[in-house]
Amino acid sequence: MLFGPWTHLVAKHTRVLAPLAPHPDELARVRAGGWTRGVADRVDGVVAAGLVREHPWWRPVFSGRPADPGHGARWLDEDALEALRGADVELPALVQGDLASALRAAEPGLAAISLSNVPDWLDDPAIAELARAAAAALAPGGRVLVRRVVRPLGADPFAAAGLVRDPVSDGLPALDRTSLYEAVELYRRPGTSPR
Repeated sequence: MLFGPWTHLVAKHTRVLAPLAPHPDELARVRAGGWTRGVADRVDGVVAAGLVREHPWWRPVFSGRPADPGHGARWLDEDALEALRGADVELPALVQGDLASALRAAEPGLAAISLSNVPDWLDDPAIAELARAAAAALAPGGRVLVRRVVRPLGADPFAAAGLVRDPVSDGLPALDRTSLYEAVELYRRPGTSPR
């Protein structure tokens, strides 16, 4: 009963969701999109994909289903962590400003871009502009991760910008540990993989 009709009513007509969606446009999308109706499923996804990675015996307790840690995260393996130690990684300076402008000003050839929450704050023309800037900034084979609190409707601006949506995107919302995002999508720029 935690996610019943009263929950959806309170979420839609009060500011109870404001701490989760602090930007006004994002909050409006969360209220209008019936976002709370999928929270129970997403929370179960976090239990299935997050908690069981390290504690698979908890899954029967919380979900009533047997443990299935088959999608354990590769990045938790000791060998993977050891390989990263001493890696030559250069962190760019932080930039405060318009993200699309910053991407256009960046030297082309980025291997990866993360756009968590950003599309939730923008109107459709601004999202299309951001998608074009991200596609231009990527190296061939580069990736863009787009996380949205509310699943988008209509045409896909990232596909229109020349990026290819990876089929793995269909399963990523259930693997996201926060359970907040209705859509987590991975796009690739066609071409060979960057180093």
